This record gives sequence, structure tokens and C-alpha cells, in this order.
Amino acid sequence: MNGEMIVKIIIIILGAALLYGGVVYAKKNHEEFTEGTSSLTYSDSFIALIIVFLFGVFLSIGPWWLAKIVILLFGIALLYSGIFLL
Repeated sequence: MNGEMIVKIIIIILGAALLYGGVVYAKKNHEEFTEGTSSLTYSDSFIALIIVFLFGVFLSIGPWWLAKIVILLFGIALLYSGIFLL
């Protein structure tokens, strides 16, 4: 296996995990997530910290169905790019 194939497999697995997470994401999960947004883990990169913070705030402010759609679309996009584009 070469490096390109390994990256492709990782992207497909990540996309499948996000797709599964989007399918099982429920209103109860969303309410539990919004309670814990103040205790986000910190990253070594300042830019990654800002992105994680904005994504967490977006998911906590929006309704649960919007968060579910975003997770599903992100999973579908990763699966598509892993299978057809790479």
C-alpha cells in the first residue's frame, strides 16, 4: 500500500464515522453538548482552537436538526471525496 491509499482509507473511515454520527445524533445529544461547550479541550494550534471554538458555538446555538444536517453533509462530503476524488 502506498501513502495515497492510506490517506484515502482514513478519509473514507472518517466520513463513514461522521455519517453514522449524523444518523444517530438526537435532540438529547444536542442538549448535552450545549451544556459542555464551555469546557472545550485546547489544541496546540491557535487557528485550530479558533475553528473548534466557532464550530462548537455554531452547533450549540443552532437547533439540533441543523447540527444533524451539518454532520451528515460533512460525512457525505468526506465519503465522496475519499471514494471519487482522491
